[in-house]
Amino acid sequence: MTDVFWMKRALLFANKALFLNNIPVGAVLVYDNIEIGSSFNYSGFTFCSFYHAECISLNQGSFYLSDCLCNNVTLYVTLEPCFMCMSFAFFSKIRRIVFGAYSGNGDVLILRSFSTLISLKGGLLESESKNLLKTFYLKNRFH
Repeated sequence: MTDVFWMKRALLFANKALFLNNIPVGAVLVYDNIEIGSSFNYSGFTFCSFYHAECISLNQGSFYLSDCLCNNVTLYVTLEPCFMCMSFAFFSKIRRIVFGAYSGNGDVLILRSFSTLISLKGGLLESESKNLLKTFYLKNRFH
């Protein structure tokens, strides 16, 4: 399966978050072409700042692999990971991250300066990811 296939899968999770009126970020963790973790952003529901889609997916993947290290795993996420999620991915030994929309805060560049172990690919289905975020923020702007 292709990067586009898995990113579309992540977009499905982002749509679930939007439907539930949470920030629409979705993530899918893939190992050997098998989905081993998937989620959307739960931080708005739980008031817990580390319940990001990436962290939840990585946690599920660790259980699937029975290992806290997720070697040879690809993380697909609809928004450029924040510094916390990039750090989590780094210490989980993720080899590759593919993301949709750029956040513009430069967290990926900060972590990339520490390591060249994580291959990054940004901008995949970027307009779809951005449209979900715009929809969410326009909807919640006046509340």
